[in-house]
Amino acid sequence: MTTLLFHMWSRHSLRPGVFWSLPKGERMLLRAFTEMELEMVPSSASPPDSGRKHSG
Repeated sequence: MTTLLFHMWSRHSLRPGVFWSLPKGERMLLRAFTEMELEMVPSSASPPDSGRKHSG
């Protein structure tokens, strides 16, 4: 949950207090959207060219 709240705050300027004051349905929707958005972001843990085959 911390990662989701940080992402919403840093990328969309949605403060955690504002998130928690929303109705439950809106929080659930924003959480689902944020999880989808985070899945689309490339992982920083792997090198940028880790999936490429090197010719050599």
